[in-house]
Amino acid sequence: MKSLKLVSLFLAGALTFTLAGCNGAETSSQDPSTGSSQEASKTSLLLDGSTSVGPLAELLAENYTGGLEIKVQQTGSGTGIQSTLDGSCDIGMASRDLTAEEEAEGLVPTSIAIDGIAIIVNAENPVTGLTSEQITKIFSGEITNWSEVGGNDAEIIVVSREAGSGTRGAFEELLSLEQDGISLVDEAAEVFCASNGEVKQNIVSKPNAIGYLSLGLVDDTVRALDVDSVQATSENILAGTYPVARPFLFVTKGEPAGEVKEFIDYVLSAEGQELVASENYIRVDQ
Repeated sequence: MKSLKLVSLFLAGALTFTLAGCNGAETSSQDPSTGSSQEASKTSLLLDGSTSVGPLAELLAENYTGGLEIKVQQTGSGTGIQSTLDGSCDIGMASRDLTAEEEAEGLVPTSIAIDGIAIIVNAENPVTGLTSEQITKIFSGEITNWSEVGGNDAEIIVVSREAGSGTRGAFEELLSLEQDGISLVDEAAEVFCASNGEVKQNIVSKPNAIGYLSLGLVDDTVRALDVDSVQATSENILAGTYPVARPFLFVTKGEPAGEVKEFIDYVLSAEGQELVASENYIRVDQ
């Protein structure tokens, strides 16, 4: 009988030890010197956000040799910033500066490139340049016919990005198209697009359309207008003479660390910045 009790006690102790071991495997290990949790090394990174930054981020991810699987989701700057805040992505992508409120919530921006926003028209449009004031009046609905700015007698079709787009936010801020945080664009009269590609397609298919997109995405299917008599070129943006330019940001919750920092360090390295320049963006290591 005494032997039976000893066996029972041994089995109960073994079961307790086993359960404790199982529970420990499901939690983070503890640093014996500090008692703080130590997260396991990441094997993959998720980037989420701007459709302007997205193609460049994909190129950088493809050329990164740090042994991580890197996935890039292009959902818009606003979504990427929110995903960074709530922890559902490792790095947010934004094509506008963070607001004071966003930084106050612990978000840290890292500029990976500088981009010009090109004002684009159909390749057959005879207008080659506009002033900043004319662009503002076109997008706010004050100017509605190309003849008012030296073009054909044709109604202007205005193509813009959707609410929450970082490109739209930067465009409106730079061209005084917002007041007290409210957009001044003519919502009823404009065509709204969810991506840069959709903007470009509308310009290509509509001879009297005008829109805007990242300078790095301009090709020979559309034409970038001069703004205030300055061409939309990387050289002019770097010189500060082209007025419509903004940063490309990687956004993290707190200072970058671990594998996130290693990838960002690569992006900011000479090799990463060569890729930035190869896509007609302005490198930030100059």
